[in-house]
Amino acid sequence: MGQSYPHILLVCQSVQGHLNPSFQLTNNLICDGARVTLATTVSGFHKLKSLSSTHGLYLASFTDGHDDNNNALWNPGYHFDIKRFGSESIATLVKTMSQSVAVNNDINSLVILKLPGLSSFKWNDFPTFVLPTYPLYSDMCYVYQEHMNVLEKDPDACVLVNTLDGLEHDSMKSIRNYIMVGPLVSSTFSGNKSSCFEWLDSKKENSVVYVSFGSLAVLTKTQKVELLRGLMKTQRPFLLVLRDVGEDEDVEIKQLKEKVSEYSLIVGWCAQLEVLKHRAIC
Repeated sequence: MGQSYPHILLVCQSVQGHLNPSFQLTNNLICDGARVTLATTVSGFHKLKSLSSTHGLYLASFTDGHDDNNNALWNPGYHFDIKRFGSESIATLVKTMSQSVAVNNDINSLVILKLPGLSSFKWNDFPTFVLPTYPLYSDMCYVYQEHMNVLEKDPDACVLVNTLDGLEHDSMKSIRNYIMVGPLVSSTFSGNKSSCFEWLDSKKENSVVYVSFGSLAVLTKTQKVELLRGLMKTQRPFLLVLRDVGEDEDVEIKQLKEKVSEYSLIVGWCAQLEVLKHRAIC
């Protein structure tokens, strides 16, 4: 009798920081013999459709109630929408799979947090999206609390951690019921990168400053202005990734962008791993 391999459903948001490690984990699971269905929102499904055909990989989508809006993730109250529409859509998706899927408030910015195996954390050591100054802070708190509630209900819950023992050996010893699956590094979902690399190719070696704040960071007008002015003072060409969330841009920011456009490049998305390996990046 032949060996039976599991069919695993991986569900992720359609932002680069979720898609890249999820796809890498998918590849790892397929190499170990599993069949994997990788699912993301309807609005972000086009990123999955660009993948080459792989034996054992199945693609699917679920609705978050905003199928025609790529920027819905940044709407206040989005977590309520994805909980309402997404849960029903994913439940339907699960029913179509041949096997069942095992589903393995205010922050005081002056507090110093001490975690086992780690040095002390101050407020500015945390990602901006877990701080009260983040525009969608209340939504993020709700999401994290939901995660904690799920883990507390299941004493045998296991957490997949994107790291490796050689990198965080001491800190991981303090956590129970975890599996290290890292490093999950991939740049499959990197969008159209031709213009960015054509521009980098025209620059001298070690001459370009690269600045990026990731997929989730939302900068205020003041932060954008100070960032652009600071980069201008370096008097060096720079590649700046500023995510476009569809808002009307301020006149002052537009003027600053025009000033630096002669020797620098500002994009909303880039293939970060390839950029970091480019000879022009210092």
